[in-house]
Amino acid sequence: MERATPITKLFFEDAGVCGLGRVSAATRQTGGTGVGRRRIDCFALVYTMQGAGTFGQAHGPSIELVAGDAFLLCPGVVHHYAPTAGQTWDQIYMLFEGSIFELWQLRGVLDVARPLYHLEPVSYWESRIEKVWQEEASTLERVIRLQGLLADMNRARDERDVDQSRLKWLKKARRLIAERAADPEAATLAARELGMGYQTFRKTFSRLQGCGPARYRTQALMEDAARRLVMESTPIKQIAVELGFCDEFHFSRRFKQILEASPAAYRRRM
Repeated sequence: MERATPITKLFFEDAGVCGLGRVSAATRQTGGTGVGRRRIDCFALVYTMQGAGTFGQAHGPSIELVAGDAFLLCPGVVHHYAPTAGQTWDQIYMLFEGSIFELWQLRGVLDVARPLYHLEPVSYWESRIEKVWQEEASTLERVIRLQGLLADMNRARDERDVDQSRLKWLKKARRLIAERAADPEAATLAARELGMGYQTFRKTFSRLQGCGPARYRTQALMEDAARRLVMESTPIKQIAVELGFCDEFHFSRRFKQILEASPAAYRRRM
């Protein structure tokens, strides 16, 4: 089956001159098929609203794209992008140029090494991008609006990067605690391995996890105990000792507090 011809809607073209620069054109394409390797002599912003595909530049690897991804194209940089094989996507494509954007690139605000953004919800960012040229805007007004848009995009990306970094840290902290759950010093050792004082570690962990490292260690310990009760025939007393409890009574009491059943009842039920 042949693909349908892409439908392209031209929002505007601007040949005007402004001391700062200009937004020279913007289009919306439905059923887009992407472009092969090429370079352009201005900046461009492409926002994918539906579909998935790949993007790459110069001789770097291709990067997977999903709906909500945007990418920046810089003057003279070889690039290529296309939807997944046999598919199409919907996109907004905006061209801009001028000394103010060249200065932003020089200062690293528009960074050819970091061309990707993920902007959700799509409906909000689609509207946000279109506001650059709406309401009979002048050349200067479009440039100012675009600068605001780019600043908001960078802020959104930085916040997302911080969130990803926090999530990566939390995953490692949880793993370090869970691996040593039988050791009462598990949280202290995790803090040390992460290069942090215990109090800083405790506060950071509690804020991100929603409970303190001591409670998380207990939960991890009881999850391990529950798994062993189901998967092994090891006596409960031996499991208690191996998990660091002084006797079966203390183990049973703690287990019941977390899982609302004694170890023996839990084993029978499961």
